[in-house]
Amino acid sequence: MGSLQFEGVFAKLARASELTAILEGEFDKHTSMSSVKTESDFELDGRRWVLRASSDGELPAIFAVMTGEIVHHLASSLDHLFAALVSSSGREIRRDHYFPVYVNHADYLARVDKRSLLDGLPEHVVSKIKEVQPFTSDTPKDTVLAAVKELNNQDKHRLLVVLHAAATIADNLELGHDEPSNRTPKITGFWTPPQLVPLTPRMQKIFAVDLADPAPSFWAKPNIRRYLILANCGEAKNVPAIRTLRALIAGVTHTVEMFTN
Repeated sequence: MGSLQFEGVFAKLARASELTAILEGEFDKHTSMSSVKTESDFELDGRRWVLRASSDGELPAIFAVMTGEIVHHLASSLDHLFAALVSSSGREIRRDHYFPVYVNHADYLARVDKRSLLDGLPEHVVSKIKEVQPFTSDTPKDTVLAAVKELNNQDKHRLLVVLHAAATIADNLELGHDEPSNRTPKITGFWTPPQLVPLTPRMQKIFAVDLADPAPSFWAKPNIRRYLILANCGEAKNVPAIRTLRALIAGVTHTVEMFTN
């Protein structure tokens, strides 16, 4: 197949990458101009030192708009791919032509096979389309194509993609104590939340240090790191947005290359 047929497909993927880089830069600017408040105290009768964080700064709506544009380019690139495949097979492109993405096999059969969506396409193309379907995975909603479809549908039909700013601690952590007897508190473990915690005006627990015994003189000085997070992506919640968007771009690019190489 001629490369010109897929020029628009790769242009959309390139634009998605450009917008992701811009979004990352804009979020970095936002964090540099907003502050995070922290406070610490003890729980479990003094055997757990807890760090909490909050922020009054709201994310600009443009961040969600940009994220919607990114996932739209990804979804659109797949539909453009399908149109190019149809055209190269000598068929006329119809208004109802689209790249099928289904998490349920029954829906695929009802909406693809029964509507003859793939009729006229070469058998190897039909096989590849079926091969990349989310329903072939043990976790269909967590596949790249399903995540792109869901985020794109959310942005088009319901509301802006839900984003939050989140806080966590960086790798470097300074620990100490002010015990006059120089008795060093024994650390038994560290606690972190199962997901990145969205920053809100209310203090949220983001980190804790577990101690063998109460040690009121214990202190920690963690460095706070902030993330832009997607509230939902597949079955996952509160995932790093930039890293996830780049993974989605890579996944869609890989899918496209399966048909274009």
